[in-house]
Amino acid sequence: MSQSTTTLKIIANKQTDAITKIKELIRATLESSYFQFVLLSFPDMAALFQEKNSSELEKVQNEMIKCFKKVIDQGKREQVFHDEISNEYTAHQLLIISDPLIYSLLVQNKKMTHEDFITHTTRNFLFGIAQNQSQ
Repeated sequence: MSQSTTTLKIIANKQTDAITKIKELIRATLESSYFQFVLLSFPDMAALFQEKNSSELEKVQNEMIKCFKKVIDQGKREQVFHDEISNEYTAHQLLIISDPLIYSLLVQNKKMTHEDFITHTTRNFLFGIAQNQSQ
């Protein structure tokens, strides 16, 4: 799972605009080993977070949140993201995209493709934080 956070750090440190980074972060999160682990563990999530793995998962999630906050802060400096919502809240909302429930209901039940899921997730997230709604 550390490879997942490494990928997010690389994206967060790229020399590109915040909108592009958010799009890449969402894709990387939904295609990460962390997400696959959470998805495979979905039926036993409560037990998973109570066991010895919980500290490792929490460490990975905290690293993910740091990357998300960095890009959200950049977007606010670029004035493309709303300034009213805290970075902490927005970063945690971005982490929620790795919750396996919706993915399982839609993609694994073949109601939507993986690619469509990424597209809709990205649009939905950006609609909430982007100042220009055409993003």
